[in-house]
Amino acid sequence: MPDTSFVPLGEGFTVARQTTDDFLEVNWLGFGASLYALLYEAEPYIVTLPGLNPYQANENYVGVLVGRVSNRIANAQFNLDGETYTLTADEGPHSLHSGPSGFQTQDWTMTDCGVGCVALTHTSPDGAQGFPGNVDVEMRSQVEGTSVTLTTTATTDAPPPLAPPTRRTPPTGCSYSLRLHPPASTARSSADCGTPLPPSALLRGSASSTRMRPRTRPEPRTPSARPIGSSTSADRTRSTTVASPGC
Repeated sequence: MPDTSFVPLGEGFTVARQTTDDFLEVNWLGFGASLYALLYEAEPYIVTLPGLNPYQANENYVGVLVGRVSNRIANAQFNLDGETYTLTADEGPHSLHSGPSGFQTQDWTMTDCGVGCVALTHTSPDGAQGFPGNVDVEMRSQVEGTSVTLTTTATTDAPPPLAPPTRRTPPTGCSYSLRLHPPASTARSSADCGTPLPPSALLRGSASSTRMRPRTRPEPRTPSARPIGSSTSADRTRSTTVASPGC
């Protein structure tokens, strides 16, 4: 049966640790809603930073949930329904991943949301980084067997920047779902707004080239026998950044 625990790591950090009887382990940090570790049979499947403090100066957005909008907004401005919004620039004159105080720099609240489920929530106030409207965001991580499913939902009381015209009557919302299956090195995603990252960016290599060889099931082990958060070489793993729904 899946298990969830909240483990203080010191320096103000707590990890939400999810494990299954099939040797899957997922670890989350509240800061930036960061995917801190994804392990299967103690094998790492994502790049992690060396220790905890680097997550507070995470210039490469490793493992974080970015938002409100992922990617760049030219000249830190956009026009919506005839009104121009000016954002906080953080890459020259442009806005990258919604500015220097985007979702990836916020302390998210982590709670147990049921068997094998962790919820990370954050409220972005009207005017944050120049964006209109209050936005409530929730990301749920559900583990079962050898898979983890991430579902991110957002609701707002103002028109979101990336929603199509038919979705611009507030209140509105959108969702993004991602399912990772480490043993087969596969991932699937779906979204009803915004543009999610391709699943191939989230697991090492491609499904055809990195399927794990059959191996004898190990004896039951204590979760996190390998220190969580340890770095791995880039030639074995790829960086993980979870895109926000774009609300």
